[in-house]
Amino acid sequence: MAWGTAHGVGIILLVEAIIPVGDMLIILAAKGSTKSAFGMHGLTAVLMVLAAIPMMLECPEMVHALSIWLLVAAFFGAGVFNAIGTSGTQSGFARWGYPRWWNIVTGGLEIMSAVLIALPVSRIVGLTLAAVITAAAVLTVLRHRDFSHLVPLGVFVALIALAVAETSS
Repeated sequence: MAWGTAHGVGIILLVEAIIPVGDMLIILAAKGSTKSAFGMHGLTAVLMVLAAIPMMLECPEMVHALSIWLLVAAFFGAGVFNAIGTSGTQSGFARWGYPRWWNIVTGGLEIMSAVLIALPVSRIVGLTLAAVITAAAVLTVLRHRDFSHLVPLGVFVALIALAVAETSS
């Protein structure tokens, strides 16, 4: 995907959006948490589709602007969700070996990265912070074999890669 055309990447991203939709439907069918179904998996699918459309249209300016603002929205949303720290969020961090309050630190860093990415003067610093946060999350998820979180993290990685590629050119 990294060396493909924008059109090809857009098509792949659109097809891959089926995965979080399937996860969302499985959670709903099993009478699981609607917050988790829509908040994590549904939102991931929407972000993937929104990122795929301009790529398929091969409009580089739109792809760049959309990747920046989707990153800002995604990191801000994740930051608020983590900073609020429901009991499920806190127990998830504890299950991964972090202190129960670590969600507040993570949420604060995510919100900070969103603000830095939104401001053109600090965008590179924000993207770097976002990449470090995402890398730590990927390593945590892989270490604990909690693979259900890899799809949303993959979306974060793709959006960061797009933003960095366009920002540095």
